[in-house]
Amino acid sequence: PPLNGMALGFYHEDRNGHSIVGHGGDLVAFHSDLHLLPDDHVGVFISMNSPGRDGAVEYIRLELLQRFMDRYFPAPDPVLPTTATAKAHAQLMAGQYWSSRRSDTGFLRAMNLFGQSKVTANADGTMTVSDAKDAAGAPYVWREVAPFVWKDASNQHSLAAVVENGRVVRYAQDFLAPFMVSLPVPAWASAAWNLPLLQAMIAVLLCVVVLWPIQAIVRARHGRPFPLKGRTATLYRLVRATALVDLLALGGYALLVSQIG
Repeated sequence: PPLNGMALGFYHEDRNGHSIVGHGGDLVAFHSDLHLLPDDHVGVFISMNSPGRDGAVEYIRLELLQRFMDRYFPAPDPVLPTTATAKAHAQLMAGQYWSSRRSDTGFLRAMNLFGQSKVTANADGTMTVSDAKDAAGAPYVWREVAPFVWKDASNQHSLAAVVENGRVVRYAQDFLAPFMVSLPVPAWASAAWNLPLLQAMIAVLLCVVVLWPIQAIVRARHGRPFPLKGRTATLYRLVRATALVDLLALGGYALLVSQIG
């Protein structure tokens, strides 16, 4: 609440005082939206055969319904004043979040590390969400107009949060389907420290693998023998071979995930 909710098979997209139910869906080759206004006996359907450059189709579908409603069923949307709690509530919202629609088990779970959003509290009491951007790629700036309810600068989009015992439980944005809400990420799964750790690990593995032949070339040029023998030499080679295998496995995982996507 107060955003639109999920119905049975359809979801509500109510706008400008009119009841709207619809559904959107994506396959590799088709990207479609259906919007029905039962009380007005009007429906809008669009299907496109490409995601478009940089995912442009997503914004076209969003803008179509919004502009259709504003043109044929206009209604004034009052600009509400900013609440006195804006700054405190923005700071409470700040943090890492992930979608309720995600792979929570299995090998695809690791991709949750890359799909997290970051809510940032701005000095003026507004806030931004890293993955909430307009068609030009600019982040929406959210201004609190009621306790834990925000509007963007255009006054067209809303964001609302559920807070219990002083902690954010979830939030949602009205331009996303209501079956998806954003949930706080547990500290152990946060990309804020896991991603830098992953990047550092890959850097170390790359250094190990790249320096292996370089060291051999340097020794050959200076006529220096390999200084290790026996078990130590074996461990030396195994460590570098393992680093190479790890990098190949990471690359294979990335390739597999990109093909699945």
